[in-house]
Amino acid sequence: MGAFVGRDNTSGIVSWLNGTESNFVNTTTEGNFCNSASNGDCELRPSGATPLAGLLGEIEDSIVPIRAADAQRACRPYSVILLTDGAEQCSGNPVAAATDLRANGILTYVVGLAINTASRTSLNAIATAGGTDAGAAGGDTAFFATSRDELSAGLAEVVQRSLRFETCDNTDEDCDGLVDEGFPKFCNRPAGVTGLS
Repeated sequence: MGAFVGRDNTSGIVSWLNGTESNFVNTTTEGNFCNSASNGDCELRPSGATPLAGLLGEIEDSIVPIRAADAQRACRPYSVILLTDGAEQCSGNPVAAATDLRANGILTYVVGLAINTASRTSLNAIATAGGTDAGAAGGDTAFFATSRDELSAGLAEVVQRSLRFETCDNTDEDCDGLVDEGFPKFCNRPAGVTGLS
C-alpha cells in the first residue's frame, strides 16, 4: 500500500528489524511509516501493554476450526510460537489460554526477547501449560534470547521439535504413507528394541 504499491516491500520490512537505525524519520504516513520507501531507517519500538492471554485466545479462535477440519490433523503438528518482550500486562490468564490450546491439540512455544528475571517465571509457566516444556536451556521451559544468535537457536529448536521422525515400531510417525522406512527389519531383534543400535 502507499509508497510500496507495485514494489517488493522486503527491504522496507527488513529495515525495521536489522538492528540498526541510521536515519530515524519521525513520519507516520500510512503505508510508509518512517519514510521506509526511500531513506528512512527506523527500528521497531514496542509500546503499550502486553496482552498474551488475548493473543492466545485470538489464535485459538482462528486455528481450532482449521485443525478440526483438517483430515490429516493426526499427521500434521499444530503449534503456536508466542514471541514476546514481556509478561502478561492486561489481567488475562495466558497459562489458561495455553492450556486450552493444548487441549485442542495445539502446542504453545514461548520465545522471550530481552526478558527480565521477574517475567521468566510467567513465560516458563505458559510454555509448560502449552506442552512445550522440554529442551530449553538452563532449566527454562520457554526459550529466551538477548541476541540474534540466541533467537535463531531458539526458533531452530522449535522447528526441530515440530518435525516428525520414524522410529522402528510398525507405525507411520511421519505420515508419509510408509511404515518404518529407513530401518532394516530383523527377525531376531530383542523385544522392546525400536532403534538401530
